[in-house]
Amino acid sequence: MNTEPPITLPRSICSNIINLMGVIAFTFAVFYCRHHDINGVNATLITVLSYGFVIILLEVLILRTPMRGNTGLDFSRFDWNADRIFYKLIGLYSMYAFLALCYWGLPIYSNQFYDGYYEGVRKIFPYLMIASVPYVALVDSFMKQPQDNYYWMGRFLLLRGRGTTWIAFGQLITGWIVKGYFLPLMFVFIIGDINYVLTVDLTTTPMTFINVYQPMVSFIFVLDLLAAVAGYMLTFRLFDTHIRSVEPTFFGWFICLVCYDPFNETYLNTYFRYRGNDTRWIDWLQDSPDLLMVWGCMVYLFIFIYSVAGMNFGIRFSNITHRGVLTNGMYRFTKHPEYLSKNTFWWLTFCPFVMLNGENGDWTETTRYILLMFGINGTYFWRAKTEERHMSRDPVYVEYALWMNENGTLAWLGKLIPWFQYKAPKDWRNLPPIYTGIK
Repeated sequence: MNTEPPITLPRSICSNIINLMGVIAFTFAVFYCRHHDINGVNATLITVLSYGFVIILLEVLILRTPMRGNTGLDFSRFDWNADRIFYKLIGLYSMYAFLALCYWGLPIYSNQFYDGYYEGVRKIFPYLMIASVPYVALVDSFMKQPQDNYYWMGRFLLLRGRGTTWIAFGQLITGWIVKGYFLPLMFVFIIGDINYVLTVDLTTTPMTFINVYQPMVSFIFVLDLLAAVAGYMLTFRLFDTHIRSVEPTFFGWFICLVCYDPFNETYLNTYFRYRGNDTRWIDWLQDSPDLLMVWGCMVYLFIFIYSVAGMNFGIRFSNITHRGVLTNGMYRFTKHPEYLSKNTFWWLTFCPFVMLNGENGDWTETTRYILLMFGINGTYFWRAKTEERHMSRDPVYVEYALWMNENGTLAWLGKLIPWFQYKAPKDWRNLPPIYTGIK
């Protein structure tokens, strides 16, 4: 007799309504910056922090995120320990110093490309240093297990590290490497996109389907970057946005990093470079207005799915880390809506299966580009697989993935080709608690 409880859809870590309120706050902040002629780094900080502040505030008031078990906090107790707080501050400040050393020492970070990020850091870092003291003291006093990674790092640096473990150091340092690597990239990208949104003027351009394409794409992608930048900036245990664990395998890191600068210059742009850009579909269909309209609607549809999937994270977006399980929004239909929609978008816009007038080559060249696009798709397929393997250390994710096997939009594909179906770890209901020692 099977006594296992039925598989159900777990509750999502985020609320889409609250995330939407954050987007509305971001929109108002954009209009404020536009009205007051604020741009660049200042506009980026105002808009991103407006978005994050509203989400944090509403989650605290409505979802009571500080009370969640994931935070490891117990507000019925208050255990003030000045020595422990001191060790934690030493550990935290050492991570700030570690990133500063990387930015100073690694040649790539002396590139002018990162100037906007450094300007943003100079504006907020003094406040961050000061606010760290009361924040660490408050969180430490209510932690059920207050001897976390920062505590042990602080003790280690002061030569009092007996009892520390390398896994604690590894998870702490790699968590900060993730933030230190991705935040500069995303922050610089969003500065350019926000500047575009602040300055674009559609009143001087005829409102045709094609003319609104670039502004629409830019606005949608700025929303995706908004979730990413806010996610990397706002990692707080107090608000249940902290990192639970970091991808532990080399391949998981590799298959993710090759999709981003500067590694994609070697991997994607050298070995999988394909022709044209994301307006190639317009060149292909410009003489067929009706088909152009239909095709363009499909392009917009998948851009929309991609942006909504990004916004479903709220302030918990982060590559190669676990910060909670999403089960609503686009993640109610498939486990990887961002990857599926992004890759479909590339097929629809780059159109590797057609040869345009004036392009050199024949059907063999077209076949080559199709295979190259499949190579890109394969990269994201393995990103998805490594993420699933990492997340499967959490029973909540395992139950979600098993539920998707039967109820997801692509459940039929897993039944047709079992290799695509999610496989749960053995005895997954009794997995040990997921590692939660990171801030």
